[in-house]
Amino acid sequence: MESDLRRPNVETINTRTGRRKAAAPKPVVSRNSRGKVSRVIGVKLKSTAARPAKKIAANAAKPAPQAQTRKANVAKERGKVIVLPLKQKVEEPAPPPATPSAAMLKSFRVAAKQRQEQAKKHIRAKAPGKGFLAAQPKAGKRYSLDLRIHSPATKGYFATAGVETASALVRLAKVKGIDVIGLTDYYSASYVDAVQVCATDSGVTVIPGFDMRCPVGICPDLPMTTLLPENCRSEEIYQLLELLGVPSEMFGSKDFSVGRELGEVIRIIEDRGGVLIPSRVDKTPRRQSTIPMLVERFGFHTFDLVHPENTTYFSERWPNGGFTFVSFSNANALAQVGSRVAKLRLTAPGFAGIQSLVKRRAR
Repeated sequence: MESDLRRPNVETINTRTGRRKAAAPKPVVSRNSRGKVSRVIGVKLKSTAARPAKKIAANAAKPAPQAQTRKANVAKERGKVIVLPLKQKVEEPAPPPATPSAAMLKSFRVAAKQRQEQAKKHIRAKAPGKGFLAAQPKAGKRYSLDLRIHSPATKGYFATAGVETASALVRLAKVKGIDVIGLTDYYSASYVDAVQVCATDSGVTVIPGFDMRCPVGICPDLPMTTLLPENCRSEEIYQLLELLGVPSEMFGSKDFSVGRELGEVIRIIEDRGGVLIPSRVDKTPRRQSTIPMLVERFGFHTFDLVHPENTTYFSERWPNGGFTFVSFSNANALAQVGSRVAKLRLTAPGFAGIQSLVKRRAR
């Protein structure tokens, strides 16, 4: 029994590492009726006598496998394959770059300085000058203005059921702290008188007027806001629309464009004491293309913009233009009133102060 439990001198070769190791003994166990192991009796070792001698000798003669492989050149000589080790070429380190002399660096420094000066000149040329924005008058009072508000007289207006628009408009302007509002429906003045009556003794100034579209250059429908004195009534506004050639069936329509040249339109409105403000000229490229004509030919310097914070188009062309940029709500519902306001200092309250600020310059 003792000889069966001894570990004979039997070795095997680990094919992964190439090392020789002793054969692992096999345990001898006792099982119960259910086939489960009850106890370990001993170990059973494989005897080397059962293995053929030739097989043992052949396994012993096999070399251990290499742990790592490498590239090799194979040459055939007399029918035998001879493995030759690959010769590794040792690359010589590159010589360090020569340090440039002061004379070599001088030309680069001069060129870099010239580029910096040119970049500064380019930035200064594009930057708006001191006269880019119109100087605010020192005298006078600062007012909050929303001069582009519509009413149910404009088609597409979002009316609130059960709410009287005229009185609600005045109350809303007062609550929002708006000093001056402009009622500018498209080719209509049907709400002007009612709003002016509601604004009496309210502290809110109502500027009557109307919105229209004019063909200017390649733009067939440039929006223009017309403002008139406070004492102008709806009957006078309809007479003015008749002079401009607006048919009665187009009152309140946003799709109609006045069939007269802008110069003639300006003359008709200014002869009646009114002023014009180009509106939303930065909304589309076609409208933007009219700006040079409006500035250089007609002398406009006050614009109602969608994005008054972005005036690069103006500053690049007229760095000393003396412009005034505003942005009004263009309200088509009571909830939109005062969503955009302009805070300006006026030398006189009401229309007189607005006229002095936005009137065209002679060209």
